[in-house]
Amino acid sequence: MTEKKIESSATALIATVVKEPARMEEALATTSKASRYLRSLLSREYPVTPWRSLVLGFVALAYLVNPLDLIPDAILVLGWLDDMTLMGLWLASMRKDIAGFAAWEKEREE
Repeated sequence: MTEKKIESSATALIATVVKEPARMEEALATTSKASRYLRSLLSREYPVTPWRSLVLGFVALAYLVNPLDLIPDAILVLGWLDDMTLMGLWLASMRKDIAGFAAWEKEREE
């Protein structure tokens, strides 16, 4: 990446944060929930085991590090599309799990 592209990307990111601070706050809150979720899973405090997300995460990670892809990464945009699709599916699954965790956490506080 050239220096101008990096500067341009940083400027765009800062502009987005300044214009839409709610998006940044939401991202930080989600990151915080995800962190608590993972800690609760590892400590076995959270009673629900998200098998679907765990398996999907393992498959996505294995697919990312495996040099054999359905579409080779050498084909610039298309080669990464299959990787990002799998990661997107995994993240969507994790988002549902984190929402369930947040509900469990809120119920536990009451």
